[in-house]
Amino acid sequence: MTGKVKDSQLEVDQKQSQYTQTKLDTTLAMRQARDELINLEYTVREKKLVLDQSKFEPPATIQKAEIDFEKAERTLQQAKENYQIKHQQNVAKMQEVAAELRKERNELEGLEALSQEFTILAPEDGMLIYKKSWDGNSIKAGSQIGAWDPTVATLPDLSKMLSKTYVNEVDVRKVKAGQDVEIGFDAFPDKNLKGKVVKVANVGEQRPNSDAKVFSVEIEVFGTDPLLKPGMTTSNKIITKTIEDAIFLPLEGLHSQDDSITYVFKRSGASTMKQEVMIGDANSESVLILGGLEVGDRVSLSSVSGMENDNVNLLAEMDGKRGKKEEETPLEEDSVPSKKRGSRRNSK
Repeated sequence: MTGKVKDSQLEVDQKQSQYTQTKLDTTLAMRQARDELINLEYTVREKKLVLDQSKFEPPATIQKAEIDFEKAERTLQQAKENYQIKHQQNVAKMQEVAAELRKERNELEGLEALSQEFTILAPEDGMLIYKKSWDGNSIKAGSQIGAWDPTVATLPDLSKMLSKTYVNEVDVRKVKAGQDVEIGFDAFPDKNLKGKVVKVANVGEQRPNSDAKVFSVEIEVFGTDPLLKPGMTTSNKIITKTIEDAIFLPLEGLHSQDDSITYVFKRSGASTMKQEVMIGDANSESVLILGGLEVGDRVSLSSVSGMENDNVNLLAEMDGKRGKKEEETPLEEDSVPSKKRGSRRNSK
C-alpha cells in the first residue's frame, strides 16, 4: 500500500507539472495573439489615414490605397477569427490536462483514505500469528496482499492445539487415527500431555536432509498449559499396541546365530547358557518374549566372552517346528519367527 501511495503521488506531481506547463504555454500563445490583433488594428488605422490623404492623388494612387486598406481590414478580421479558434483550442487543452490532474488526485486521495483504514483490530485478545505466504515467508511490512487471500494474521485457538510429526514409510502402516499419544515438550521436560492421532497423510513426502519418505501425522493435544506456545517442538510417542501381562526384554539382550536362531545369554546362578527365545512385536527399545524365558530370569545385555562356539539350548516346540518344516519342504530354508519391527515412537 505504501508503494502504491508513493507511485500515485509521483503521478500527481507529473500531472501537476504538465498542467502548469500547459497553462503557461496557452497564456503566452493567447498574449501573442492579442498583441497581433492590436498591431493589425494599428495597421488598419494607418491604411485608413493613407486612404483619406490620397483623395487628391491620381486615381491609381487612390485605388492602391483602397486596396491596402481593404487588405488590412481582411487581415484583421481573419486574425480575430483565428483568435477565437485558438482560444477554444487552448480552453480544451486546459480542460484535458485539468481532468487528468483531477483523476490522479482522486486516486491518490482514495489510496490515502484506504491506507488509513488499514489499521486492523483483532476481534478479541490473544496471540497474533502472521500468516505465511506461498513462498513460506511470514507476511510483514511491504508484503503484497491479494484479494483472493486477504488474510494477514490469525489468532490461534490455544484451547485446541495440534502437534504435527512425521512417521517413516516403514512404520506408518501401524499408525491409525484414534491411537493414544504421549506428548512431551523439549522446552519443558517436566511437562507431559496426552493426545490422540486425528489424521494420517495418504501421500508421503521428502523431508530436507533425509533420504527416507515420511508421512505427516496430526495429533490433537488434550488439555492446555499457559507455558505452551504455538511452534514449540514436541516429542510424540504414538501407542500403536498395548499388551497386558507381557514379558519383554531390552533389544540389547538379543543375539542371533546363523540368521535363524534368536537367543539370549541366560544366567543361572554362577553359570551362563545360550537360550533360544521366541520373540514377538518390538519397538525401538524392547522386544516381546513369547517363549524361552520366565519372569525373574536374569539375562546378560551384552555378549559373554568365551561362549562364541557354545551350542544354543533350543526350544522343544521350535525344534519340532523346524524338523517338521524340513520333512515337508526339505529344499526350503528353516522357518522361525523373526524379529519384527515395532511401533516407532516418533518425535518432532
